[in-house]
Formats: sequence, structure tokens, C-alpha cells
Amino acid sequence: MILAALVLTSALRIDYPADLRIAYDVTRAFRTLDGEEETIYGEKWVYTFDSPLAGGAARLKREVTLNKITVDGTETSPKPVAVQNTEDHSPRGDVRGQEFSGQPDATLLARLARIGVVVYPAEPISVGETWTRQTEPTDAVGLSGATWVYTPTTDQDGKITGTFNFHEDGVSDAIQAQGEFVVSASDGWPVSLSFKAATVHQPGDEERLPAVFEFKMKRADN
Repeated sequence: MILAALVLTSALRIDYPADLRIAYDVTRAFRTLDGEEETIYGEKWVYTFDSPLAGGAARLKREVTLNKITVDGTETSPKPVAVQNTEDHSPRGDVRGQEFSGQPDATLLARLARIGVVVYPAEPISVGETWTRQTEPTDAVGLSGATWVYTPTTDQDGKITGTFNFHEDGVSDAIQAQGEFVVSASDGWPVSLSFKAATVHQPGDEERLPAVFEFKMKRADN
């Protein structure tokens, strides 16, 4: 396979300069399997530098602004209110310290949020090969172990495109997801990322109706 012979020129890493500002347009959608209920959130995410951490890691501020909500086809535009939290990001892309306490189904939100965190391999990898990430259970926030398998498919024009699969380990209601990513080879940040996840429900739904969660993020002009 010709593509498999193309090697990413260097290991992907993320730098966190003091003037960092990365913005994304984000859509989060929950759709019940019977197709009768759908809730879509349109948001703006902005990352800025907070403070340096050891080993090239950094504490970042993430500001989330909810711009619109669409419920069963009816769109509303609430007054934009920015909610800001801090997160710890490593040079390989790992994220720690995301906060969901006080929100409905906080553990479910944490389970969904980690799906789209792309953590780069320690060494360069050939296009068409795969790299795997595995985590152990985290009792403090009720997260099971999980496995991600990433496959880069192209490396051109300064962007690396690929696909990934995700599944939780060791639980009966394991979430599974499939997605796609495009990352910048120059700064390591995603250009776009999307995935669909099964075995979920709408946060706050007392009936816990089976649903599919769809996530899309696209880098916006800074």
C-alpha cells in the first residue's frame, strides 16, 4: 500500500505559547433512537493560556458560550453566557481536570467529553498504520477504562487526516464511537473533529431513552 510508506515527518506535539487563542464552533446533538426527540446545542469554545506546567504542559482556560438550542426542530437563541473553566493539557494532547459537577448526568458528560481527545503517539507513525491509547478506570469521577484506536490516512498541505474508534472497557453499558479528525501539523491543534457515539441518553432525561450523541467541532477564525 503506497500510503503506508509515507511517514509523518515528526512526532505530533502541541505548544502552548502565552498568547495562545484557539477558537472552535461546536455542535453537540442528542437524538433518540426512535427519532422522536432531538436536542442540538450550538456553542463557541475558546482556549487561552493560563499558566505553564512541568514538561511543556500548560493550564488552559476554556470558555464555552451557548449560542443556540434546537429542540425537536424549534430553534431558540438564549442570551449568550460564557462559562469558563481551567484544564491541564499535555504536549501530546492529553486533557485533565475537565469539570462537569453540578450539571445533569455529570459522569455521562465526562464519558462523552473524553472521546474526542486525540492523544498523539510518542513516536512518528506511518500513514495507514494505527496507534492505540488505553486508560485505566478513574474511580474519582466514575470513569471506566477505555480504548482508542487512531489511523492517520493522509498527510498533506500541513494537515493530517484520520479516523478513530473508541470503546469503554469492562462495563455493561459501554459507550462506543467512531469518528474523524483533521489536525494541524504545525501546532498540533485539531482543525476539525467529529464522532458519533452509541449507548447514551440525553443528560437529564429521567426516562434515559436510548440515544445517539453526535459531536462536531471546527476551528474558527481567531
